[in-house]
Amino acid sequence: KTFKGLTDELLAWQTEQLQALATRTEKDYIVHVRPELVVEIAFDGVQTSPRYPGGVALRFARVLRYRPDKTAAEADDLAAVALEHARHDRLEAIAQPARLVVESSDVLHLVEQPVH
Repeated sequence: KTFKGLTDELLAWQTEQLQALATRTEKDYIVHVRPELVVEIAFDGVQTSPRYPGGVALRFARVLRYRPDKTAAEADDLAAVALEHARHDRLEAIAQPARLVVESSDVLHLVEQPVH
């Protein structure tokens, strides 16, 4: 659900790339892919969510750009998002908000940026 602001052209390119990386499909709408495509995603926060298999949801997520200069090996995994979520909750408790940027495919990389 990070497709806010995508152009039709970028959405078509993304679909083509992900289809090429597909390893299997379930229920006609779940597609597993090789973790080779890295995308930078900005979001306003992370929250606990029982709705998603990873247990977290990104608030107001949006695709910034794809990162052909990065590999999946350079990115962190879902555990890093959960760790950042816990850290962010502690920061909010002491009134130090943060904006996060994620580079993602099947894996995630976090970079903290100050809120403006």
